[in-house]
Amino acid sequence: MAVPYYIGAKAIAERLGYKNTKTVMRLVERAGLPIFLRNVPIRTGKIRKYCISEAALVAWELVQGQRNVDRIRVKREQQREKQRYALTA
Repeated sequence: MAVPYYIGAKAIAERLGYKNTKTVMRLVERAGLPIFLRNVPIRTGKIRKYCISEAALVAWELVQGQRNVDRIRVKREQQREKQRYALTA
């Protein structure tokens, strides 16, 4: 069974739900999106395009979701602690 690949920043951005292809590069730099360059043959030679598999993309999305959940839990716990100490002071 073949795993689908998204080739090109435009295809990756569409899969993630973004309209701007620059967002893909921001995600690579800031959130560690695991993309790689792939040589794609064209009529006059080869061109290098960004590429990612569906499995890698889903795994990255799950990790990002877990990070966000953990971040929200920590923030709520800090708010509870602040409220608890505000009532005792």
